[in-house]
Amino acid sequence: MRTALIAAICLVAGCSSTSTRSDGTQTNVATTTASTVATVAPTIVTDTSAAPTTAESASTSAPDDVSTSATVATSPDRPYEVFVPSTYGSTPLPLVMLLHGYGGTGTVQDEYFGLQQLAEARGFLYVHPEGTMDSTARQFWNATDACCDDFASGIDDSTYLLDVITQIEADYRVDPSRIFIVGHSNGGFMSYRMACDHADVIAAIVSLAGATFADPSRCAPTEPVSVLEIHGTLDHIIDYTGSVGAHLDGSAKVAPARLTIAAMTSA
Repeated sequence: MRTALIAAICLVAGCSSTSTRSDGTQTNVATTTASTVATVAPTIVTDTSAAPTTAESASTSAPDDVSTSATVATSPDRPYEVFVPSTYGSTPLPLVMLLHGYGGTGTVQDEYFGLQQLAEARGFLYVHPEGTMDSTARQFWNATDACCDDFASGIDDSTYLLDVITQIEADYRVDPSRIFIVGHSNGGFMSYRMACDHADVIAAIVSLAGATFADPSRCAPTEPVSVLEIHGTLDHIIDYTGSVGAHLDGSAKVAPARLTIAAMTSA
């Protein structure tokens, strides 16, 4: 399953094809395949002919330390690190964000997936931010109605992660048509939340053992987002066939993998 995930990230971050918009201009579209279930990758309608306006003031060479710590003004207590590949220069690069699972950390998730090495090999900017601690001292993302703000903190992780992306765009040359989110478990739920809330920013998501909202009507993306769901049929934590009580208090309903894909296809 880890191999399938890495192959998927190589495709979305390192490969592209050309399609034509209704207005006659061309745009690069990430090409994805799924090992278990998948949507048909829709056309991304972002114009990629120019770098983001904020990038004009960004550095055109990688800093001496290729992993740079930063914060956003709205969350100064939540630092994140951006990995910059040695190939960074004047050409805007894709950005990949990795979201850890419940109780995990960005650092441990990266050690498991090995995406920093892939970022250097494939040439993309990379960030693995941290969630916040719940009352059991486990890090989580407040993703959907199914997962995983079990203690009703109400923290707005959707806005926080968008702020991180916006700050990275201000600090580095980012290709705005190739911003991707990869999430595991709770991080997979959060990747769906980002696709639902910020479809104008996110080109594609890869979810390993995640799901969308239990109430699919709460997901209303403004434009298509490509989705790859990788989900084991023997997963009984985030059950492939859906579940009730998959987390802590037993109240959360988790959408089956196939219904998750169907919901995202029709959203």
